[in-house]
Amino acid sequence: MRKLYPICCTFHGTGHIYVHPSLKTCTPMILRIDNVRPPLTSPLLRPHLINIRTDKSFVNDLKGKRTSVSFNRLKPACQFPVDLESTSLDHDSTIQPIPVTKSCWHVHFLKKLVHYI
Repeated sequence: MRKLYPICCTFHGTGHIYVHPSLKTCTPMILRIDNVRPPLTSPLLRPHLINIRTDKSFVNDLKGKRTSVSFNRLKPACQFPVDLESTSLDHDSTIQPIPVTKSCWHVHFLKKLVHYI
């Protein structure tokens, strides 16, 4: 009996939670909905502004109410500056149309066989 000793338990499911680095500084956040939703609806709500930050929760205005939300339900909302001049397409580049059969199948010819067709 003296040779028996307790065995250490294994802790299953104690994985680390990923916390996005910009979660501490980003102001607009996207909130994940954790309740049952109808089919084909988004699991995320539009970006909301964060009012108060603590270590594990954030306070935001959600539909006119101040609600406290845990940090694992939030994602930082990336806001990109809109620059219309840089998004213009070059019209000089020619785009080759992909051949399509009668049954709407896209045909891809091998490079060595293209000059025979």
